[in-house]
Amino acid sequence: MNKKTLTKLEYHKIIDILIEQATSFGGKERCKRLKPMTSITDIEAAQEQTAFKLQVNVDTGSPSVSTS
Repeated sequence: MNKKTLTKLEYHKIIDILIEQATSFGGKERCKRLKPMTSITDIEAAQEQTAFKLQVNVDTGSPSVSTS
């Protein structure tokens, strides 16, 4: 995605908000490195993973914690 598009979408503001929500240094660093996905296949796979993990959290009542 080109820089002009990211500026128009105010992508940096979204990332800044995300960084503020991260609770660890490693999490903040991962947020800083995020880039928009452009492959529809990758996007759909990520959405499926998110939906699955959300359902696990709803079912178990607690989020999982990962160090990776």
